[in-house]
Amino acid sequence: MSSRIDYPLDNALRDLEKFFKAHIKDKNSRESLLHYLETCKKSNKLGFRYLHEALMKYRRDFSDYFEYSESEKQMIDDLFYFWE
Repeated sequence: MSSRIDYPLDNALRDLEKFFKAHIKDKNSRESLLHYLETCKKSNKLGFRYLHEALMKYRRDFSDYFEYSESEKQMIDDLFYFWE
């Protein structure tokens, strides 16, 4: 996958790491998501579909329906570029 000039993969992974650390309260879920980000770094690919589905499952399983800030909403919109 080619990188987006205005939102490089490294920035996307860094933003997701901060997001997960700030919002995912369950330690096992957070560690699983962060582990996936490490796999993405090594492969130089981000499968956002997997992360989106994992986040939605986390929210359902733990009834953790936190609000997104405006910058987080924009980040998520930008991340759909990486949908696989």
